[in-house]
Amino acid sequence: PAAHIRKLKITPADETIGMEISVSNESDKQKCFTAEVFSPDGILVKSVESSVPAFSIPFLHPVQWSPDEPNLYTFKVSTKTDSISQTFGFRTIETRHGQILLNGKPFYMRSALDQDYYPEDICTPPSQEYIEDEFRKAKAMGLNSLRVHIKVADPRYYQAADKIGLLIWTELP
Repeated sequence: PAAHIRKLKITPADETIGMEISVSNESDKQKCFTAEVFSPDGILVKSVESSVPAFSIPFLHPVQWSPDEPNLYTFKVSTKTDSISQTFGFRTIETRHGQILLNGKPFYMRSALDQDYYPEDICTPPSQEYIEDEFRKAKAMGLNSLRVHIKVADPRYYQAADKIGLLIWTELP
């Protein structure tokens, strides 16, 4: 529709979900937004309404995302004329005392360089299924992360990594 939701920016934290909704024009910012959060198993766990496009939702005891358990929540935002969904995971990554910590626990990164080139289209993955298959093979090899070198990967690459359970180390050009 002419008045539509362009994108979502989801910022999960310890006990809140920050949300910023980009809409098609300034007058759409005063609409009523209905936000729903679905658990990794598809159950509706939160539903809120907001009249502004940036808000926070309290969220206690989220299930964490990790390579071993790639738990993804689904966030759906609707207006009277449009709706959009996006998946996300609750996770933290930081360094402390020379260690990488994932969700506050030491994490040993087993990674490989992925040049992210494809036989037919060079830099464009042929499909989401192709990427996910490649990532399953990487996990079967014992990897828990991939390094993208000198480019920004296709957005589907990051979505597949979240779904399959791989961290991505991206080096910007």
